[in-house]
Formats: sequence, structure tokens, C-alpha cells
Amino acid sequence: MRRFMAFFASFALFFLSSCTGQGPLALFEDIRAFYSGAQALSITADVTADYGGTIFEFTLLYSGSIAGGRIEVLAPETVAGIQADVSFEDGVTLRYDGAELYTGALSPDGLSPVDCIPVMLRQWCSGYISAAGYDSVMGIDALQVDFDIDGVLLRTWFDRETWIPVTAEFVNGNAVVITCVFRDVADTAS
Repeated sequence: MRRFMAFFASFALFFLSSCTGQGPLALFEDIRAFYSGAQALSITADVTADYGGTIFEFTLLYSGSIAGGRIEVLAPETVAGIQADVSFEDGVTLRYDGAELYTGALSPDGLSPVDCIPVMLRQWCSGYISAAGYDSVMGIDALQVDFDIDGVLLRTWFDRETWIPVTAEFVNGNAVVITCVFRDVADTAS
């Protein structure tokens, strides 16, 4: 009986979403096409990394496309200006005049705060979607999309009207290890 009720609830949810407009997966495919086709993006986000006892907060700016680009640390002031060149084939390379940004791994596969924006962008463009649905986050009607990255969950909430990401989190096990709150996202080629 429980299986029947679960099936019925899922069917009803699917039916209602298809009757009220574009379903979550169809909407996300439009969002995916937008980010995949963008020639030049500028993404600014406040990033919080939780190392299980130590919390680091950064403001990062990503400039580039799905092919690669550059990340710059805007805050905190002590490491502002550090830049990382990003190639989706070669990974992340940090460089700055003698300054060092701790980017220790937050998960077994090496996820770090400095590469979270490129990892998100790659998932938005081609990642495996494990779930999608409508939600409200930070007072905004949003599309919530979950991606499975080798056992790490990436959950992103996109504004349903503008397609701009509102917030995202990486969950490893039961712990949220990285949280991003997006300040600005723009297609700078337009």
C-alpha cells in the first residue's frame, strides 16, 4: 500500500507540474543550454568552507566560460588578489607574489573552495542530475537541482525567472562542506 501511495503521489506531482507550465527538468535544460553556450561569464560568490572545526570565508570572482577562465579572490583582504587559472582539462593553478591560499581538500576527491565555482559550472553544463524540483530559497521562487559528483552532492537553487543561481551547497556524507551565495552572475559577452 505504501508503494502505491508513493507512486500515486509521484504521479500526481508530475501531472500537476506538467499542467502548470514547464516542468523542472525542462526548465533546467534551458538553463543548461544558456550556461553551456555562454562565451564569457562573470560569477561572483561568497563562499564558506567548513573543514569540520575551522570555517573559512572567501569572496571569489570567476571570469571565463565552460572551457576555462580565471578565479580571483576578492576577500578576505589578507589574500585578496590571488588568482587561479582554470582549465577544465588541467585543473586549477594558483599564483600570486609569494602569497598562499589554503585550498585543502574538503572531500576525498579533492574538492576545495577555490575550485567550487568551476566545478559548479561544469556540473550545470554537463553533470548528472540526480533530482530537480521547485522550491523557495532566500525568499525567491527557485528551481532546485541536485548533481551527484562521485558521492558528493551539489545542490543549486536557480531563480526560476532569471535563471541566475541564488545559492549552492556541496554536501559530503551528511556535512555541508561548501556553501556559495551568489552576488552577481552575468554573461559579459552580451
